Amino acid sequence: MLKGKKKALAAQVLLGLMVAGNAYAADITVTGEGAKGDWGDAPYLQEGTEYTLLAPSYCYVQDGNNPLLGEGGVLFTDQASIEGHNITIKANIQGTCGPIIKAKKVVNNVITFGEGDVKEWQLWDGGNAKNIFDGLEVSKDNTLKLGILKSTSTVKNVNVGTENDIVLLGGSAVDYGASDQPTVVANYSDMSFTGRNLTLEDADGTEKIKSADMKGDITAARHLTAESLTAGGTITANGGLTVGNVTAKALNGGAVEAANVTADDINVASLEAEAVAANNNINVSGLLKAVKAEASVSPAMYVMSRASGVAGYINAKNINAGKIEATNVKATGSIVAGSISATTVSSANDVTLNNGASTVANMTTGSLNIAGDGRLTVDNINVNDIKITSITPGTALTVNGTIKDKDGTIEKELEDVFKTTVNEENTALFNTSYESKAEGKKIVTKANGTKIREQSKSYVETQMAALAMVASGADLLA
Repeated sequence: MLKGKKKALAAQVLLGLMVAGNAYAADITVTGEGAKGDWGDAPYLQEGTEYTLLAPSYCYVQDGNNPLLGEGGVLFTDQASIEGHNITIKANIQGTCGPIIKAKKVVNNVITFGEGDVKEWQLWDGGNAKNIFDGLEVSKDNTLKLGILKSTSTVKNVNVGTENDIVLLGGSAVDYGASDQPTVVANYSDMSFTGRNLTLEDADGTEKIKSADMKGDITAARHLTAESLTAGGTITANGGLTVGNVTAKALNGGAVEAANVTADDINVASLEAEAVAANNNINVSGLLKAVKAEASVSPAMYVMSRASGVAGYINAKNINAGKIEATNVKATGSIVAGSISATTVSSANDVTLNNGASTVANMTTGSLNIAGDGRLTVDNINVNDIKITSITPGTALTVNGTIKDKDGTIEKELEDVFKTTVNEENTALFNTSYESKAEGKKIVTKANGTKIREQSKSYVETQMAALAMVASGADLLA
């Protein structure tokens, strides 16, 4: 039997082993739907332990005089470090609640609430859930996973801190706690999220949130609708995106509809907005459209940006799109598009049009290149050089107004900025040449004629020579 100092030392060692043992991966389950009661005397996270939350209706459970879950309180506390735990909460959360876990160091923990099970999260202080991972000195690399919440849940704003993540699991399940036992689908449409990274998994209910302000990335596996999205990193919505205002380091995904878009780089299938600004590049494989929203446009989130004063504006370093429709298009670099319909187009370097008819009121660019089957009708153009690489007969360029140099100081004729050029189209057997020539205010491309390629002639002649040699050899043998 241990006595005196030895007994005290043994107790300290045992306590140290308990704390150390719980500083790493442990699965914790919190259950309970009972009436008000006491928590007990186990504030430490014990590996493999199932805790019973006895007062979900009040969110106020206490260990003696120390609140563990309640007003300003926490579920797990009194540890120097809470690290590497998987905590599944299968009880309802109600009341005015503080953090779920709290310690000097809170690192690499996962809290899961409502996964595959309908749960209620009632907050009576305006619906603000914050400091969920309360690290008095360090709080990082933790994840809050939210599943299916009852319609009576009042949580509105979820803030996990700038170094912790949120995962919206979504899903649907039967609410066995209700008398009619309905099937409930996860619904985050009235919820706003703040943290580091936000991930919306590909499950029912993950297609709509109110807003998100994340320091890292926002990733949605399916189409996402929101009033506003802000990401310090990349927003990826492979299924597409419908949003009021979006700000990100980069925007990637499918079809995007927005009021205002601001990003360093944009890479999407299509983009329709009132204003688009990119510090670097815009790459849109389909339609890039900036127009002012009409009063009937849905969703109603567009209302807040209708009076922005910058409707129809696209601004980037380099713009590459299948088709551009906007009021003002500006690039500090180059613009490459199938076609453009705009009032004003301004490019510091080049504008290339290569697919279909374009109509621009005023264009300013270093050089204009009309390629493929591109066509351009422009009222006034300021340009230093015009290139026609099109091999499609017809009128490649029509200028209705003035032609000036890029600085806009000298009025010119088309012949001054474009010299007659000949482009060729080669097939396996034939060669067709096309001549592009200025004719007054137009540049017209015509086919000069088609000839048999010298290479195809030599191919036939080579075969004939080989045949003659074979015949000669046969005569010699005979």
